[in-house]
Amino acid sequence: MGGVKVKAAIATLLVIALVLVVASLVPSVIPPPWYVVASRSMEPTLHVGDLVIAFPANPADIREGPHGDIIIYRSPNGKLIIHRVVDKVQIAGSWRFLTKGDNNPYPDQEPLDPSTWVPEDRVLAKMVFAIPLVGYPFLESVKPFTEA
Repeated sequence: MGGVKVKAAIATLLVIALVLVVASLVPSVIPPPWYVVASRSMEPTLHVGDLVIAFPANPADIREGPHGDIIIYRSPNGKLIIHRVVDKVQIAGSWRFLTKGDNNPYPDQEPLDPSTWVPEDRVLAKMVFAIPLVGYPFLESVKPFTEA
């Protein structure tokens, strides 16, 4: 009887290990429109492990303000950031976005210098919806590519 329990436990552990291996490979096989929240900077709106579904958007249609759209953009160092657009401005026909994590005290860029704001060509997508906790299996595989 004890041998059956041991075999069942080993089988369960093997299945869990297989699921974790497959989950770690998925981000390299299935490209966005999904992103995983890897920090607490967007709490209470988004939490670590939430799966964000996002699609490209016309920069002119991205809303700003305290309840502005949440965008995914590439920082100057190449990391992906999921933050809210709190202001935007058009300079020489191109949009720039001032972003801030909901849980952060200050914006990501210099508010009085729009040249430091996120240029539209670094905006990858706008969040459509998020699924709580579903991204947890992918968290370790996306951490090297994301930042606060």
